Amino acid sequence: GLVRLRSFNFQHNLIKVFTNQTFNGLINNVNILLMENNPLEIIKKHTFLNLKYNQDQMSFKSFQIRELESYSFQGLSFMYSLDLSDNMIQIIQYYTFYGLYNLEKLFLENNLISNILTNSFDTTLKSLKHLHLSFNKLSFIKNKWFNSLIALENLYLDNNLIIEIEDNAFENLNKLTLLNLTNNKIDNIKNQTFIDLVNLKRLDLSENKFCNKSILCSSYYIEK
Repeated sequence: GLVRLRSFNFQHNLIKVFTNQTFNGLINNVNILLMENNPLEIIKKHTFLNLKYNQDQMSFKSFQIRELESYSFQGLSFMYSLDLSDNMIQIIQYYTFYGLYNLEKLFLENNLISNILTNSFDTTLKSLKHLHLSFNKLSFIKNKWFNSLIALENLYLDNNLIIEIEDNAFENLNKLTLLNLTNNKIDNIKNQTFIDLVNLKRLDLSENKFCNKSILCSSYYIEK
């Protein structure tokens, strides 16, 4: 293998798919991995499984990614920040981010995400503090999506198409301090929707369609 390799540059190519164990046996202790300006569409299962990458951030911003398979990023347990914004991702699959034990920031804004499967955000994301899902196509929030994100502090769901928030959707998010739901299509919020958010300081519900007298009718922005 290329045991002495420290910098790997494949910018400005026509790479569309990262296949299973793309980097297996090729890279050891890489400090610089340059991938920009490729029409990457798919990241397959276990692509990075044997990659020893010494940086704690990885960016796929503004590629053409439309599919992330389950276990796409397994092996990147050191990763602190992962940017997948400005792509064409439609669905977050089961265990897509499995094994990212140290991940604190995940950027998924400006995609086409309309569904998040159960265990997409699994228990290995125990360090995740900032989750960005703004400017997607979500029409509802299910009650099992975020329940494993026990360290989450900031959750951005603004500028989607959200109509409904299921019961217990924010269960276990005891550390959440900021929740942004602005510019959606919410027309009703139940009394118990935010009951588990005991540390919430900022809640933005502006530019929605609801008017529920049991909570708020004249003001949509709350700051505790």
